[in-house]
Amino acid sequence: MWDTKLEYDDRHKIGSELAKHTNEVAARIQAQCPPGEVLISQSTWGLVHDDVACTDRGEMTFKGL
Repeated sequence: MWDTKLEYDDRHKIGSELAKHTNEVAARIQAQCPPGEVLISQSTWGLVHDDVACTDRGEMTFKGL
């Protein structure tokens, strides 16, 4: 376990970087999704596969990630 003290500017910068990365991931997933469909993760599939018809698209890779 690491103990560190972050100043407000450091925390703000980390939060901004995380938000930027999240948006980049979402954009790349959206670009791979066919119209009228939804891509979900394996963990989400595990929660819904008994109630929702799903088709395995296999492992996907995303440019820049």
